Amino acid sequence: MRYMKYGVMSGLVLLLTACLGGGGGGGGPAPANYDGLTSQAALTGTNAQDFAETSIDGASPSGNLAAGAEGGSTTNNTGQMAGFLRTFIQLSPVLEELRINGGTGSSGSPYNSAIQTSGSTTDSPCGGSMSFSMSIDDVTFDWSGYISFSNFKDCDSGSVTNGSLSFSGNLTSTTYTFNAMSITEGSESFVLTGTMVMTGMPGATGSSFSMTMNMDFRDNNANETYRMRNMVIAMTVGTTDTTMTMTGDIYHPTYGFVTVATTTPITIPNSGNLPTSGVMTLTGSGGSTTTVTYQNDGTYDLAIDTNGDTTVDITKTCTWSTQTCTP
Repeated sequence: MRYMKYGVMSGLVLLLTACLGGGGGGGGPAPANYDGLTSQAALTGTNAQDFAETSIDGASPSGNLAAGAEGGSTTNNTGQMAGFLRTFIQLSPVLEELRINGGTGSSGSPYNSAIQTSGSTTDSPCGGSMSFSMSIDDVTFDWSGYISFSNFKDCDSGSVTNGSLSFSGNLTSTTYTFNAMSITEGSESFVLTGTMVMTGMPGATGSSFSMTMNMDFRDNNANETYRMRNMVIAMTVGTTDTTMTMTGDIYHPTYGFVTVATTTPITIPNSGNLPTSGVMTLTGSGGSTTTVTYQNDGTYDLAIDTNGDTTVDITKTCTWSTQTCTP
């Protein structure tokens, strides 16, 4: 999977391992604030596709699932959100590397006290800057800090990041608080506000980790804000693919919320972006449900029970690349 991008991660590695002095700050965009419907949605043939795409795009570490298609539904930007989140997933193994080298600074000399603080400001070769500050107890390995971006351009993707986040945690769990992080890539633009708690260390083959997200994310182009509440996403990195389960609530500003649950783990190849297997169930008001089955040919199937009588009323086959469904 294409987790690591040059701009953000290169800066993090340098800043975390160099133990430079200084600090930084900066302004940012307005926070995302969900103001859509908060009642439970009734699942229909009209909205099931939107919920299915919002759920998997918002959670996928690969990112850019539905977002690969031009045009389409307003859920298009949630794939960009996933790409943004995967950058910060990488902060955990970087902190682990600092732990492995614990007790010594970048020069190899022993630290003189338990609490160490480092930070600096770095410029992207492609424009903009990133500021960082971190304190770590080199005995307990509890840490806290912040990262802020000012028009920081990723040289690989061309995306531009603004805003800030803070973090605190230890080797078991880290909480990231997104104050108002924005990313613009091509014609796509969105803002994240909320928290993500990460347990475990993602990285090498065989690693498992989970994220619990309470997040609002605003599509700046459509001026619509979506929400994830108590969304728990568990992932295991395999040799050829990554498996994922998820449970929680997804809010759509027009329809309200549905509850998501994975009944068969979702598989995403490490060399690609699209899920190739897995089953997810969406539950709405009145017992309405949608079963989403992911296929290995770039499609997924929807089986919709609109009235809760356990009988499938509508079936559709949807294509990721075109964001269209038939019939």
